[in-house]
Parts: sequence; C-alpha cells; structure tokens
Amino acid sequence: MADDELAKQFYDMLQESQWWSADAIRNYQRGQLSQLLRHARTNVPFYESRLDPVFKGNDDIDWSRWSEIPIVTRKDMREHHNAMQARELPAGHGPTGVVETSGSSGVAISITTNRLSGLANDGLRWRSQGWNLLDWSLGLLIREGDDPLDAAPPLGKRVGIWGPPWDDAAQEGYCLQINKLANGSDVLALFQSAHLSYLNTGPKTAHTLALDAVRLGLEMQIEAVLCQGEAVGEEDREIAQRVFGARLIEHYSSKEAGQIAHTCPRGHLHINSEVMFVEVVDRNGQACAPGEKGRLIVTPLYHTAQPLIRYEQGDWVTAGWACSCGRQLPVLESVAGRELAMFHHPDGRAVVQVLPPEARRALYCHHMQIAQVGANDYEVRFVPQGAAKPDQSLFLTHFRRVFFDDARVVFVPVEDIPLTAGGKALEYINEWRRG
Repeated sequence: MADDELAKQFYDMLQESQWWSADAIRNYQRGQLSQLLRHARTNVPFYESRLDPVFKGNDDIDWSRWSEIPIVTRKDMREHHNAMQARELPAGHGPTGVVETSGSSGVAISITTNRLSGLANDGLRWRSQGWNLLDWSLGLLIREGDDPLDAAPPLGKRVGIWGPPWDDAAQEGYCLQINKLANGSDVLALFQSAHLSYLNTGPKTAHTLALDAVRLGLEMQIEAVLCQGEAVGEEDREIAQRVFGARLIEHYSSKEAGQIAHTCPRGHLHINSEVMFVEVVDRNGQACAPGEKGRLIVTPLYHTAQPLIRYEQGDWVTAGWACSCGRQLPVLESVAGRELAMFHHPDGRAVVQVLPPEARRALYCHHMQIAQVGANDYEVRFVPQGAAKPDQSLFLTHFRRVFFDDARVVFVPVEDIPLTAGGKALEYINEWRRG
C-alpha cells in the first residue's frame, strides 16, 4: 500500500479513536503490544529473555506482571545498540532509517526508525493541528538541522507542504526550513520576508525570539508557535502572546519515542495512546496517581526496527485527570523537565521545577540560565536588559521558595547564553551532576 494511502487510513482512524472508551483504548493497546512483544522476543537479541516475566508457559501474556519487565535506559541504548536492532521486520513496517538525539539530556544516542512509526507520527501531528484549527494553506517556518550550509539564512530552504497530502488546502501551503545555527534576527527576518504564519521551534527559543523582537524594535504577527523539545512555561505563553499575538501549541515528543502527547482545544496534554503505552512512575517504580509527579516510561507500539519496551524517557511529568473535552486519551497535567534540569541538595532532596514569571522579571534580563555548579552552589546567568539593575533580593526570594533555602547563589551577567548543539535554549541545567 502506498504511503499516502496508508497515512490517510491511519489519520481517519485517529479521528475516531480519540473518542473511544478507556476500555477500547486499552484493548487496542494490548493487541498492538502483544505483537510488539512477540516480535521483539523472536527478532531482537536484547529482548530474548528480558520479556520472560510476562510470558506464560502457553505463550499467553500476563499483563499483571508488566511492571516486572526491566526499564530500558539511555545507557542500555548506548551499550547495547547492536543487540537492540531487529533481525527482521514485520511485513510493511520498513524501510528503516537512523536519527540521532540532540544530546540535551547528557549524551546523544542514535535510534533506528521504521516506515510505519513515521507514518503514525505524521498522522498524530496532523490530528493535533486539526485540534488547534491550524490552516494548512498558510506558511510554516521550522528550525531544524545543524549544517551551516543547509537551510541557511537569509533564504532558508523550501521543503514542500506541511499538511496532509490528500487535503486540497494543504496543497496551497508551504514550509520553509532554517537551520538551528541561525541567530534570532535571521529567523525573524526570514519569517517576515516570506510572509509566514506559523513557527515550529522550542518554547524557550520562541521566548528568546520574542525578546529579540523587542530588542530590535520589530512589530510582527505570528499566528501560532508549534512547540516541541522542551516544557512550555506560563512566561513563555505570556511573552509570545504579548509580542507576537501568538498561541503556543505544545507537542510533547522525542526523537526516540516519537509523538507522545498533544494539547486538545481545552489546553490539556493528551497521550497519543494509539501509538504509545505511557506510564508515570515514582522512584520506586509504582504508578503515580493524578496530580503526582514521576518519571515517564514509554513503549512506542510501532517501533519494530529498534523496539523500546518500557523506555525511560528522561523526563519528569505530572499525571493528569480526565479532560472535559470528552476524549478518553489519558492526560499529562504538565511536563516538568528533563533529568538534566533536576537540582540536587546534599541531603538527598531533588527538585525539577521552574521559577514563576516574577523571578525572571526581577532580573530585568533578555535571557536567563540557572546552573547547578556544585553540591549546593548555583550560577544565575543573565543577559541584562538595558541599564536596569536586577533585583537580586526579590529573585532570591523566589529561588529559595522553589528550590533550596540554603543554596549559595552567584549572579553572573553575560553577553549571551549559547544554544546547545541541538539548538535548544536551556534555562535550567545541572552541570555539577552532569560532570
């Protein structure tokens, strides 16, 4: 079956499955998981005995023992990369490709992808865009790639349409790409000159672009920012709305797992259960109740070239309650951030949290980054905004309330806060624990 036809069939299914009952979703997931588990045990050396806890003597699956399957870590993916590759794929799941993570969580890793998982992710993106009433006939700018010769300013690169290929309106739309090495003024200049409507980038980068627009005295309109790669904060939403008039639409995804969760029209992050089995667990591996924060464990259902069965994504999230929109897809209340953004106290406490907008405003800064640089030592790096003097006392009040009241904090004014190799603007980073 042609890719476009298969993608449309899956997209049409997604329009129905979003309204399925919780029981129907669970039954669908278990059907897909059964196929994935049997495929992995037969074709992937890494899983030959790893899945034994859930298989009964008659080859049936004991779902009550699911949590006994060991969690896959990034360390496993680095050290057992070859053993995690499938010798064969189910019919129709190939061909394969390779993508590499940005390394924002510590060390970059490569993942082998396959055709079917890619088509599923496309369908989920289109569903999310439909939920948020985006117009596929308009123009989209994406920040992607780290090759200075590819998609470079001032023109970027035209990469075709960004909506579903069978949709007439999408045929009128166009997508431009600019590489992640481009500075803020170049991104804003291309967006204006190409008469675009939507921007795809990280929320912190969008925040930085808004500050750049204010600094440069630019007046411009962005209809919506499609955010991914980082948690969206209220201060990110506020400045995007104030400077650009833009909505921030959150897409929670990763290179490893694909499209994990999207926001519905009510603004809640719904897990894409048609392609993911997601668990939120505490430090002891126990399931978190709504409102509790825990580690996100994900099993992509269609990743058959390199299965990730109970993979620890490296993010801390808060489990959510049912949404009033009527969709039975489970909800994540929020995404707190990556393990890399967790601050640790010498007494064993650990916090993944963000400061309130008032803290940033107290610094009177364009950009900010808080780094843990010692056992209880922190640097607050900031790019000053004009001649305004930061209110360090007020900032410290917020910092100590959110993090640790006995932390030693040093303020470091800087000319710029560089992006990561993956093009992300990290506001919270534990350099001490990472080192």
